[in-house]
Amino acid sequence: MGIFTRRHRTLLFLAAGTLLTAGSATAGLFGSPKFTVSQSDDRFSASGRTVCSSQGNRISKRSIAGGTHIDQGGVYLNPMAVMDKGTGKLTLLSLSLVNETERIGGIGEPNALGRPIRVAFITGEGAPIVLPITSAERRYGEANCSQYAGSCTTSLLESGLATISLEDYRRLMAASALAVKVDGTDRSHVYETKDISPTFIPNLRAFYDRYLAGAL
Repeated sequence: MGIFTRRHRTLLFLAAGTLLTAGSATAGLFGSPKFTVSQSDDRFSASGRTVCSSQGNRISKRSIAGGTHIDQGGVYLNPMAVMDKGTGKLTLLSLSLVNETERIGGIGEPNALGRPIRVAFITGEGAPIVLPITSAERRYGEANCSQYAGSCTTSLLESGLATISLEDYRRLMAASALAVKVDGTDRSHVYETKDISPTFIPNLRAFYDRYLAGAL
C-alpha cells in the first residue's frame, strides 16, 4: 500500500478530527448509531490524495464499566483510507478509534480508557492482530450542570489512529469469532465475541466494497 508518510498521517488526522466533531454532536441521543461513509472533496486540494472515511461503527453496546449503552456512547473503530487521486490506488488503510464518553461529577470517568495506546483482535484463526495507536488525544466538551442532581457532566472524546494492512483488514471481515481488546493509559477493556455488535463486521465489509475493492 506504499509508505505511511507524514502527509498521509496529517490527512487522516484532519479527516478524523472532522468526524469527531460531527460524532460528538450525536452523543447522548437515544438509539443505535448509524454507520455512514464519505469521500473528501478534493477539487481544491493539491495534496494528490483522496480520503475515504466513516463513522458510527461501534464495537459493542456493552459499556466499559459493564452496563449497556442506551445512547450513542461507546468505543468505535471506523475504517478510513487514503487513495492516490491520480491512480485511484490505495496508499493507506487505518481504523479511527473513538471513545464517546463523559466525566460525571462525583463519580469520575468509569467508561474512559485514557489516552488510547493499542487495539488488538482475535479472529478465531491465526495469530492476534495487534495495532499501535498514533495521534492519540482526549478532548473535553462543555459541562452540563443540574441544580437538582447537584453535579455536572462533561462530554469526553478519546481518539487515535491505528494503521492496518489490507491482509489484516480482510481477516477482520472474515472473522469467525472476533474478540477485541482496547488499551489506554488508564484502563483496558476486552469485548468478547458475544459482546461484538452484529453490525460491526458488516460495516467493515460495506466500507471495503464501497472504497477498497476497486482501489487495489
